[in-house]
Amino acid sequence: MAEIKETMLTNIYREKEILEKIFNEFKEKNRDLLFSLKEKQLKNILILATGSSMNVALTIKYTLEENLKTVVFIEEPFNYTNYRIANLKGINLEVRIFNDFDKVLKSKIN
Repeated sequence: MAEIKETMLTNIYREKEILEKIFNEFKEKNRDLLFSLKEKQLKNILILATGSSMNVALTIKYTLEENLKTVVFIEEPFNYTNYRIANLKGINLEVRIFNDFDKVLKSKIN
């Protein structure tokens, strides 16, 4: 009997099965951590992640929120760090981005 070679396509076909397994085992494998976090009564949690870590964070976000009765924020480290640096320097990025966008838009119209 020929062995099936693992390819990207075989991984895609197995993705649903594997994700369901991870999700179903999450609570059991992380019981102590969830209990410890629940005891702290956190108001919110910030997860910094990129790539596959971002995918995992997005997958467990609602489970964490439901079990811990908290709000989970997920950000990319680069964006978060630059926002914090700008904030510490007194730069209001919301206003700056709007003003810069407004200048560029007006320059294209005129």
